[in-house]
Amino acid sequence: MKFTPFLIENLKIIDLISDGRGLGRHAEQVVMVKNAIPEDVVNAWVYKKQKKYFEAEVQTIIQPSSNRIIPLCSHFGACGGCKLQYMSYDAQLNFKQKQVEDAILRIAKLQPKTILPIQRSEKTFFYRNKLEFSFSTYAWKSDKNLPDENNALGFHVPNFWDKVVNIENCYLQNELVNKIRNAIRLHALENGLTFYNPREQKGFLRNLLFRTTEFTHQLMVGLILGDYIPEKQQKLVQFIIDKFPEVTTFVTLINTKKNDTYTDLIWEVHKGEGYIYELLEDKKFRISPLTFFQTNSLQALKLYQTIKKWISTPVNIIYDLYAGCGSIGIFVSELAKKIVGIEYVSTAVGDAVYNLKINNLNHLEYFAGDMGKMLTWDFVRQWGKPDVIITDPPRAGMDTKVVKKLLEIEAPQIVYVSCNPATQARDLQLLSEKYDLEIVQPFDMFPHTHHVENLALLLLK
Repeated sequence: MKFTPFLIENLKIIDLISDGRGLGRHAEQVVMVKNAIPEDVVNAWVYKKQKKYFEAEVQTIIQPSSNRIIPLCSHFGACGGCKLQYMSYDAQLNFKQKQVEDAILRIAKLQPKTILPIQRSEKTFFYRNKLEFSFSTYAWKSDKNLPDENNALGFHVPNFWDKVVNIENCYLQNELVNKIRNAIRLHALENGLTFYNPREQKGFLRNLLFRTTEFTHQLMVGLILGDYIPEKQQKLVQFIIDKFPEVTTFVTLINTKKNDTYTDLIWEVHKGEGYIYELLEDKKFRISPLTFFQTNSLQALKLYQTIKKWISTPVNIIYDLYAGCGSIGIFVSELAKKIVGIEYVSTAVGDAVYNLKINNLNHLEYFAGDMGKMLTWDFVRQWGKPDVIITDPPRAGMDTKVVKKLLEIEAPQIVYVSCNPATQARDLQLLSEKYDLEIVQPFDMFPHTHHVENLALLLLK
């Protein structure tokens, strides 16, 4: 039977779900409402029926929540980046705290000894150290009467793979990034440089990458091109280098593939080393265009300091699992006689090995490979049984095989870093067979989004 959209009037929003949508109830049916927050009373347009709930969007706000504020960004609504910007920061923190507590108490059904208040982000704007913008010949237009085909440089519109919002001023990175991005767009338009056509999969300008550092104040500009036209490339690069001497390094890459992946391609360096360097306390980290590094540097420092505090007493061996570029292991390196890291992405391991050199550390070893295959009893016999295991898996959490191996290894202490409280809760419940959950500490790494980072300390029973 075909579903017919309909309007719900005066719907009271009573909660937020984990993806940031408002939750209401209508005729004993759950309604998930985009762009609504608790205490809002709205007219909601229901556009889809799922098995157990309706999906809706706000048509009219009848009575705004006391926590509803005016978004700072003029692109809010079209750009999908800062979805909770209409919600006061304290209310955002309460939502994220509740998200973590619900995952631990309800999903995992665990009772940690301590759940600490969420660590606020020192910056709520200009906090990201990495952004990537897209060029497109399909600019997003709010006025449907205007021509749809137009050049844009900005972020993709949610649920539209080809549409891009033309970003004039973004509050996620520092103001210099806005100036450079807008200068590149203007230069491109004045010089007839073609923007990428995602439908025809052709065009000269494809993507624009910015990486910045919080403590060393360095800036990387990376330009991804869809075609090799040396004279146009060099003219644009030289224009930016001359106009913005603040750029530490400028790199370009030619990607003529039909997809946006470019991890296998070679970057050309036009200024600087092709890298920038960040300092966390006294530890130095090299950041390449592809390096995984915590996106909020100030919050990353707080998180790493907390891990260091939790370990505190020097130990013999630490395992650093899902290690990325080795940032956590290197940061706590003085607390162990030996640190052994495993990371799936080989380029990240290359970054980790280099970071060991520039920090003069010779008691850390990093290996590339699948965690489930690498973490075996042969590995433990070779490198020693760990006193502490630090694990920082991707959003999907740890594979069941890895969790079982941690239970077999029986390290006295596990520190679990997660960007997804739900999958972390699943893993913590499995680990509770042999571990007590001592402390839970949420961190707000991404203000104005529904994402929350969580740190958990487990001790062997």
